[in-house]
Amino acid sequence: MNKHVLNIKLGALAVIIFFLCFKSATTVIASFQFYGANNFIQAWQEGIGVKLSDIDKAESFASNAFLLHDSLALYSDTLSTILQWKALQTNDNELKVDILNRAERYNLRSTTYRPSWPVAWVNLAYIKWLKGEFDADFQFYLSQASKLGPYTDEVHVVIAAIGLNLAKSNVREFLRSRALFKKHVILGIAHPGSRAKVITYVENTGTKAIVCTWLIQKRAIQYNQMKC
Repeated sequence: MNKHVLNIKLGALAVIIFFLCFKSATTVIASFQFYGANNFIQAWQEGIGVKLSDIDKAESFASNAFLLHDSLALYSDTLSTILQWKALQTNDNELKVDILNRAERYNLRSTTYRPSWPVAWVNLAYIKWLKGEFDADFQFYLSQASKLGPYTDEVHVVIAAIGLNLAKSNVREFLRSRALFKKHVILGIAHPGSRAKVITYVENTGTKAIVCTWLIQKRAIQYNQMKC
């Protein structure tokens, strides 16, 4: 009887050890897959040309990482980011929206597992902007990103990009969230991690007069950097 019980315990212990080893192995593999995908994203963000073949490779890496650990917000967010890049490479609007819908679902999954992560929320707002969907969800995503990431440079960059583009293309939507856009443009210019990108958006959208007015009203020292 005791021997039988001992064999059961040893068998259970073997199963536990196997599970832990398997879990550890999948974690390592998923990590390698993630870095494979992230290397492509970093290259694109640095201005290296985006190739469809590279997008396919990056999507494969990110999908593999996600399938191995689908509850890790970083992996679902990475897959969403790659899909956003993929959507920007097509001129087929229906296909573009379909890809962005997939990206949105992955980002929403990220917020389920990591609700206080501002980057996931601002990515959702960015996706909505790309789709031209200025609904209650868009407003909520912007609000969440701003509330959770008041000092996050990525949040400043994306909100500034959305706001400054809307100032030229959709004045009604711009005015609806003008205070929030103003806040993050000013903070984005002040933050060393986002300053250059935000200033570039100002220049590219032709909104220097608006931004200089904001900076002067705020008595922000950053107006010198804008050469107002």
